[in-house]
Amino acid sequence: MINFQGLDLNLLMTLDVLLKERSVTRAAQRLHLSQPSVSVQLKKLREMFGDPLLLPGPRGMTPTVLAEQLQLPLADALTALQQAVQPAREFDPANAKGTWRLAAADYGEATILRRALPSILRQAPQCRIAVSQVKPSTLAASMESGELELAFHTADGAPPGLKSSTLFTEHYVLAGRQDHPQLRQPLDMDRFCRLEHVMVS
Repeated sequence: MINFQGLDLNLLMTLDVLLKERSVTRAAQRLHLSQPSVSVQLKKLREMFGDPLLLPGPRGMTPTVLAEQLQLPLADALTALQQAVQPAREFDPANAKGTWRLAAADYGEATILRRALPSILRQAPQCRIAVSQVKPSTLAASMESGELELAFHTADGAPPGLKSSTLFTEHYVLAGRQDHPQLRQPLDMDRFCRLEHVMVS
């Protein structure tokens, strides 16, 4: 059993980063520590938990079953602790500085960002907005690592575990020329599939 009175918070913070990066080298870079220092801390963590935690693999380090069970609760606990000891400050966009990193598909850029950016830049003139293409396969990792602050994506493709909010809903419509002979009557799915279609990519 772990002795909580002698628990080193720095070790838990290192474990949190190691579980996100799956690499001692990348974890050291994020923690601004040397690679040997992180290796020493990983050794202490293994002794503390009585488990290897992270094992070498072909594509970085692979977490053990225990490490996977620890990852989300540990991240939540560290976030809660950080919020508890750092009182929230009122956000002042007029004096805010820095770069906000967002991700969106072409559709999100056209429907959301194109309309929102003028207002954002007017209210936060000293901030920069960096927009990249949203990548569903790496979205969760990019948000957890701080590489992205915000992403615009469809609800059905959003990774679990991320906070999300519905901005709007929509539905598909069929458009065709006014005198199209196949559109004089309501379409069923079979007739729709037999029609020629234009696909935008």
